[in-house]
Formats: sequence, C-alpha cells, structure tokens
Amino acid sequence: MPRVSAEHLEARRRQIMAAVRRCVGRKGFDSVSVQDVLDESGLSAGAVYRYFSSREELVIAVADDILSSVRLTFEQSLARRPLPPLSDLVAEVFTQESPMDATPESSRLMLRFWAAAADQEALGKRLADMLAEVRVLFADIVRTYQEHGEIARDADPIAVADVLIGAVHGFIVRSAFTEDASVDALRHGLRALAG
Repeated sequence: MPRVSAEHLEARRRQIMAAVRRCVGRKGFDSVSVQDVLDESGLSAGAVYRYFSSREELVIAVADDILSSVRLTFEQSLARRPLPPLSDLVAEVFTQESPMDATPESSRLMLRFWAAAADQEALGKRLADMLAEVRVLFADIVRTYQEHGEIARDADPIAVADVLIGAVHGFIVRSAFTEDASVDALRHGLRALAG
C-alpha cells in the first residue's frame, strides 16, 4: 500500500475542518452531527475518523485551528522590524486569510463556539484554556512593544492585554450582526486610544 504524503494528510484535515466550519455556520455546534460533516466534505466515515474520533474532537479542532491562526499572524508580525503599530498588528488578525477573516460567517462561528462552550464541559474547558493562552500571547506582545518604547514601560502587560482582547471580542460581536463593522475602524480606534 503506497504511503500518503504529509501534504495530502494535511490537505484532507483542512478539508474536514472547512466542512465543520460550514456546517456549524448553518446549524450551530449543538445540531451538527458527524454525518453532516461527512455529507459536507464528501468524505467517507473512515476518512474522517482517521483524523477525529468524535464530534467533540472536531469542534475542539476548529477552535484550536482559530487559535493557531491568530498565534501565527502575531508571530509573523512581531518578527518584522520595525514593529508595525500595535493597532495594525491587532487588525491583521482579521485581514489574513484565516478562520478569523472578519466576515459575518466567521464571527458567527466564534459566537456559536462561545455559546456551546457555556453548555459543554469539555468545550468550556478548552475555551478557558484558549482564553488563557490568548491572554499570555497578548501580554507577551505588550512586553515586546514596551521593550521597543511603543507602550509605557510601567503599564501592566496583563491589564493592557485584557483591554486588547476585549476590543477584539467586541469587534467579533459587531461584525457578526452589523454591516458597518470595519477592520479599518478597529485599527483607527486602537490607534487613537494609543495616543
């Protein structure tokens, strides 16, 4: 039996993840079944179960995929010199080709994930872990900007991180329900707050 390349395996995993996102976007987390994902992806049960052993694993994988995308965007931005303005760095999360692309569909997916996490213990635990990871990530970003003189050195990195996370979450809620949610407005608002 010929070996399947790592690229093929990753492409298949991405195909499954995209199918989960589309299904959740239409039906919500609680209503999506593995059969829905099979129908949406066009794959066999064996192909899906090769990657994920349960519906819950599929849902958590979507959440992890979103966090990985956010982390990668930040890491790439922080590697640039000179550093981009902090407002641009935060806005870039929504302008990359990723699960967080500022479309109403992507934003509603996040809201559905948050709502499902309130009712499902395993998902709630993963969301709490993700939020803790995001908080550490944002605090590290703040420290990087402090080292470069972009943020006051005496500012509490965790407090600044919490404000930035609040701005991101608020933007997600707005973009899920209003047509006037703009990444440029988020960028300009954060820039104005930075003084």
